[in-house]
Amino acid sequence: MIDEKVDKILERIKYIEQRQEVRKRKCEDDEVYFVDVEVKSFEVDLQAISELICTRIDEQIVDSAALIDLVIQQQVKEDFRSAEMQIKDYTNKFQSELEALVWQRESKGGEAEKICSNLQVYQTRLSEYIEELDMLEKSLDELNKTKA
Repeated sequence: MIDEKVDKILERIKYIEQRQEVRKRKCEDDEVYFVDVEVKSFEVDLQAISELICTRIDEQIVDSAALIDLVIQQQVKEDFRSAEMQIKDYTNKFQSELEALVWQRESKGGEAEKICSNLQVYQTRLSEYIEELDMLEKSLDELNKTKA
């Protein structure tokens, strides 16, 4: 059954080849002429095709890995920048609120407990943001170590 399919495929791939033939003559020079011959057989090196396919797949894997690596690096940098900006924004907000509280204390005087309470809340939040920044920095360092 497979042989029949191969024969059908080969029939579709038939081609004409010209072969040189020589007609010998006794008293004259030999006559050289070309004859059209139909060729049905076709050699296909499946091993070479298989190796070529594997090579192309390997090349695509390497290219894809390099692209993924680049995308991951960019995403990590972007995430780190975003976290850094959030912390800077929070620090600036904290600084302005701290300055406002100091001004209020100097101008109003007796709200020391409220100011201390607010400062403790802000100090706790600031500590949390600093810890988050440290974790992001460690993650970035680990990622860079795995790439190296």
